[in-house]
Amino acid sequence: MVNMALERIRADDTKRHVELSKLKEDVLEAQGNIGEQRRRVQYHFGKLPIEIFTEILRLLVTEDQARLLILLHVSQRWRGTIWHTPALWDTLVITHRSPARKVALWINRSDGRIHELRVRAGVFHNLDWSFDSLRGLKWDRLRVCKIEAWDLARYLESISMSHILVSLEDLQINDISRAAPFPDRHTLFPENSGLRALTMTHCDFSWVTLSAHVVNLTHLAVRNCEGGNGMLSALEANPNLETLVIECRQSPFRIPSHGNPLLLSKLTHLEIEGAGTPDILEQLSFRHLQKLCIRRTTGSLNYGLGDTLGKGLGSLTELCISQCSVAPSLLIRLLQQTMSLETLELCHLSYTVNEVIEALTTPFQSSTKGPFPDSSNGATMNIMCPSLARLNVSHSPDIKTGPLVRLIKSRLPSTKGTSNDGVNLSLVPSVARIITLTADGCPLVDPDWLPWFRNNVQTFSCVFMSKKNAAWKR
Repeated sequence: MVNMALERIRADDTKRHVELSKLKEDVLEAQGNIGEQRRRVQYHFGKLPIEIFTEILRLLVTEDQARLLILLHVSQRWRGTIWHTPALWDTLVITHRSPARKVALWINRSDGRIHELRVRAGVFHNLDWSFDSLRGLKWDRLRVCKIEAWDLARYLESISMSHILVSLEDLQINDISRAAPFPDRHTLFPENSGLRALTMTHCDFSWVTLSAHVVNLTHLAVRNCEGGNGMLSALEANPNLETLVIECRQSPFRIPSHGNPLLLSKLTHLEIEGAGTPDILEQLSFRHLQKLCIRRTTGSLNYGLGDTLGKGLGSLTELCISQCSVAPSLLIRLLQQTMSLETLELCHLSYTVNEVIEALTTPFQSSTKGPFPDSSNGATMNIMCPSLARLNVSHSPDIKTGPLVRLIKSRLPSTKGTSNDGVNLSLVPSVARIITLTADGCPLVDPDWLPWFRNNVQTFSCVFMSKKNAAWKR
């Protein structure tokens, strides 16, 4: 209607033309607001096929099982869909909060087809709880079991279900809440076990039994378990291992020699913490290791870390060394071999990090073929960790502002000039830019340079002291 009115107005009637044009703009704006309001309140999920809708819900619940209770309260339709979809109830977590009531509900909704069972230690403090409530489970469906301070093997034997242990694919056991670990945890490893992932924490078990019965592991984590006799035999029996985590903080942890280093050709992730680190590093060899984390070693790390040189660290993308005693020269030699490294974490190291950061800013000579030829002597020049993008040097008392600034500058796209050793940096091949720098708890970092770091590093953190540590000063 406004357009028709505009067509009938004389060309010289400016006032009315302006009024109608303004009216047209208001109408169009109101129509747009109405459309936007409809889009905001429109129920899009109602148009989805029920199969796609339930698959979305399943993905949400898989990430966090607690979301199931939240989703039940979204709407009546959602509640009805969730209530009658057994696949959404296939993970049962038993805690101290109304365990019997929860088990009855989950068994009823899932028709007993529980895929993952988690039993927390707090359930034993509930006087109304009895494991007889689990008899409604279809145990043959169980594939993942995560238990704390519960004798699973004995319970399964009491209900004549011990055979289901062969079908378990992921088993996690934590006995930290018990005064003494169960003495027979190895009974959870029957012959021809189908385990793919195993995590043992504060457990008493036999490495010999493990090596004889479990041969298909891809993930193995052993935390604060006594002794290492038979460990290498267990590792050798599982050639498909991809992730290995060994942690022992409390007692001496020795691994008898196995002769030649054991090659774990598929291992990509290795974490070692506490005692026994030198022995493990000495007796293992890697081919495709991508992540190496070493923390809280007892004694010097020089012996064990020196044995890793030349053992296939060329594929390493992440290196973490924390709370260890290690020579900076050894770390520099190691970093010279890790040309694919993207993440470097050197934390809680005493008077070591500053020298390493200085070395990262300067190309080094190498007898092997490198990307930067040195015409003066025919040798080649390499850049340490050219792909390095994330650096964490927190709680390093010796790190200074200068080396960090030079490292950041040497990896900026527009960097030109000459290094400390006289190398023309404009001729050096491009390197990755540092996008994350963490230097928390480093007292020698000059606060006047913090704005410069924030302008040249995408994510930068330099917290001098936490509130907890500074509380005594108030």
